[in-house]
Amino acid sequence: MKSRLLTMNTGLYALALGLGLVVRFFALGRAPLSDAEAGLALQALDVSNAVSGTLGSQVAYVMLSGLLMFISNAANWMARFWPAFAGSLFILTPLLFREKLGSRAALVMAFWLALDPGLVAVSREAGSTMIAVCAVFAALGFVLARRPVWAGIAAGFALLSGPALWPGLISAGLGVWFFSKKPSDDENAFDWRSALLAAAAVYFLVGSLVFFQPSGLGAAAGSLPDYLRGWSDPSGVPVGVMLAALPAYEALALLLALLGLGRAIFRSDALDLKLAAWAGIALLLVVVYPARQIIDWSWALPPLLALASRQLARQFVVDPEDRTAMLGQALLTAVMVFFAWSSVLNLAEIVDPSVPLTLQWGRFAASLVLLGIATFLVGWGWSVEAARDGLQWGLTLVLGVFALSALFNGAGLSSRRAEMELWRSGPPFTQEELLLTTLRNFDDWQPSLRTQLDIVVIGSQSSALRWALREFEGVSYVADLPVNAQPAVVITGEDFYMEQTAPYRGQDFYLWEKPFWDLLMGRDWLVWSVYRTSLTDHQQIILWVRTDLFPGGDESAAGLQ
Repeated sequence: MKSRLLTMNTGLYALALGLGLVVRFFALGRAPLSDAEAGLALQALDVSNAVSGTLGSQVAYVMLSGLLMFISNAANWMARFWPAFAGSLFILTPLLFREKLGSRAALVMAFWLALDPGLVAVSREAGSTMIAVCAVFAALGFVLARRPVWAGIAAGFALLSGPALWPGLISAGLGVWFFSKKPSDDENAFDWRSALLAAAAVYFLVGSLVFFQPSGLGAAAGSLPDYLRGWSDPSGVPVGVMLAALPAYEALALLLALLGLGRAIFRSDALDLKLAAWAGIALLLVVVYPARQIIDWSWALPPLLALASRQLARQFVVDPEDRTAMLGQALLTAVMVFFAWSSVLNLAEIVDPSVPLTLQWGRFAASLVLLGIATFLVGWGWSVEAARDGLQWGLTLVLGVFALSALFNGAGLSSRRAEMELWRSGPPFTQEELLLTTLRNFDDWQPSLRTQLDIVVIGSQSSALRWALREFEGVSYVADLPVNAQPAVVITGEDFYMEQTAPYRGQDFYLWEKPFWDLLMGRDWLVWSVYRTSLTDHQQIILWVRTDLFPGGDESAAGLQ
C-alpha cells in the first residue's frame, strides 16, 4: 500500500513537471525580445563568439546562454532557455519542504508552481530572476534535507544570478529566521564544508565558463553594488501599477492566502502565521525598493503560494454527508459570481448603452444578495461547514478560470499582443519580424546583396534592434552620417532628417509599444483585465533604403531626389 502511494505521488509530481515544461517551453521564441532581454542576450552572444565585451553581474545567465549559443545558434528561444529550465526545476522544490508543509499541500503547491501565471511569465523572460528564485529556494530545501553538496551547488548558482538575488536573499533569510528553532545535536551535523566547496566550485567554474571567460568572476561580484545602486536610481514603475499587477495575475493565490491567514489567526497556526509574515516581508521589500520591477514579485510568490496551497489542501477534506450541499453551493457561487462579473463589465464598458445604468447596478447587487441568501440557507438547513466549503470552492473555481486566462496571456500563448502584459521586463520589439522580412526581401530581388548589404544605424541605443540585426553582416552604429555617404540601408529615429545626396525611400516601423500604465484608472484596468486593450505609447524607427536597390530603382531614382 505504501509502495503504491509512493508511485502515485511520483506520477503526480511528474505530471506537474510535464505541465510546467509545456507552458514554459511551448512557442518560447514567439515573442520578440525586449531591450532588457536583448541586452543580456547580446552579452551571451559575445561570450559564444569569444568577443571581449562588458559583462553585467547576471553571470549565470550570460555564461550558460553563451555556452548554448556556442553549441547551436543564437535565437529568441535560446535566449530564454535557461530561465524556462530553472522555472521547470522550481516545480519540484516543494518535495524538499513537504515535511513542513505536509505531503498534500506540497503536491498542491507543485501543480500551482507549474501553472502559476506570474512564475510562468518570469520563466519565459531572458534574465536571471527565475534562476535566482529557483537557486535560493533549492538551497534552502537541500539544507533542510541534509544534502550539503546539492545545497552548495544551488547556492553557487544563486551567487552568480546578479542583483535579483539580494531582495530574495534578504526575505528568505528573515523567513529562515522565523522558521528556525533551537538546533539539536543531529541538526548541527550538517556538512557545511562540503556545501562551501560545492558552492565555490560552481562559482569559479560557471562564473568563468571553465576559465574561458575569467572576467565573469569580477562581474559577478558587482551584483551587490548593482542592487544597492537601485536604492538611489528609481525605475519609474509606480507603486499603484505594482499593486495592480499582483491581483491581476494572482487573485486566486491572494484569496486563498488571506483565508489561510484568517484561519491561522483564529486557530493560532504557527506555520501559516510564519508563511504569512515571510510573504509580507517579501511584498514590502519589493514595494519600497526604488528600482522595483513587476517581475520582482517572484520573491513574494513562493511563501504566498505555500500558504495558499495549505489552505487549498484543506478544502479537499470534506465530510461525506456535506458533499452534495457543498457541490450545490459551489456551483451556485460560481454562477452568481460570473453573473456579477458580467454586470461589472457592462458598467465599465457599457456594452449595451440602451440598458440603464441603474439596472446594471441592480443586476450586480442582486447577484450578490442572492448568493448571500443561498449561503445562509445552506448553512442553516444543512451545515455551516457545507456552506463555507461550497463558497470557497465556488470562488476558487471562478478565480481559477481567470488564473488560466492570465497564464495563457502572460506566457504569450494567446493571440493577444505581448506588449499588453504587465509581468515583463519591458515591451518587446513590436514589428521586429516585419522589419527583418523587409530587409530579407532584398536577397530575393538582388541575391548578391546578402553579404554586401551595408546597414548603418544612426543614434539608436536599442539592444532589441541590435539583437534583431545580428544575422546581417556589415552593420555599423554611428552617431551621424555624412551627407555624401550612400549606404544601402539606413535606420534612424522617427525625427531624423535624411540629407543624403543619393535618393532613399523610407518606411516606419514600431520599435516598441506599451500602454500608459501609470495613467490607467479603475475602468481602464477593468477593460484591460478582460480584453488586454488600452491606450498605448510607442516609439518608431525609419528604415531608409537606397532607391536603386528596388526592382526598377535605377529608372525611377532621378525623380526621387
